[in-house]
Amino acid sequence: MIKKIFIEKKNIHNILLIKEKLKKYNLCVLKNFYDKKHQLILYKFLKKSFQKKKDIRVSGDFIYKMKDFKRLDLGDSYINTRFARFMSINEWEKNNKPILKSIEKIINVRNKICNYKKENFVYTNIKRKEKNFYWCDAIRMIQYPTGGGYLSKHKDNTSFYPPGMVNCLLPISSKNKKDKKLNLYEAGGIYYYLKNKKIILDDHLNTGDLILHTKNILHGVHSVDPQKKLDLERLSGRITINLSIIKFYKN
Repeated sequence: MIKKIFIEKKNIHNILLIKEKLKKYNLCVLKNFYDKKHQLILYKFLKKSFQKKKDIRVSGDFIYKMKDFKRLDLGDSYINTRFARFMSINEWEKNNKPILKSIEKIINVRNKICNYKKENFVYTNIKRKEKNFYWCDAIRMIQYPTGGGYLSKHKDNTSFYPPGMVNCLLPISSKNKKDKKLNLYEAGGIYYYLKNKKIILDDHLNTGDLILHTKNILHGVHSVDPQKKLDLERLSGRITINLSIIKFYKN
């Protein structure tokens, strides 16, 4: 089953094939979307940004043209129970230009799949029932720290995201020892339910693979290295860049 959701490097720009996989499985993986050198550049950027920012516990609504933040979540304060750290990477922040250029091709692939059109920072062809917000890209580093970081089982089918959206997850760290410098955890990781069968996808991933999933698939993250000492000081554990489209409210 697991190999059926994989799309090899030679086909990663085949939009029709990607759509077919998503329609059938609600999930696909574009293998070797980025090379290891590129992943290390992304990791170094995230690590530098991580060290500069202090954690907050509550961020409130996403506001158009808001500043970046780093937030530590523990418990059931949000829709899904979790222990994770979020770091926002907004397109309008000038300091984010290097990483935005680096992940541009992910956004382009996603927008071709969903037939989305964007002008400046705002998606113009996604319907809005209310006019008090814009649909914009939410680019977030998500860290599940060494010592038990996790995310409870859930689906993304909420009004927080637009209809028909495909979520994109780019693993930065890996369980695979062959990934050497980016092999930052050993146990746990993301899982999905394919045809009612649970698959721990991280057991089959390398850094550089790109995960695409619809809003309708059940998934979560098992505790990352719960047997180890909790590490909240470093950029440890399972690290991904998540690209979604969400509501950014007008000021």
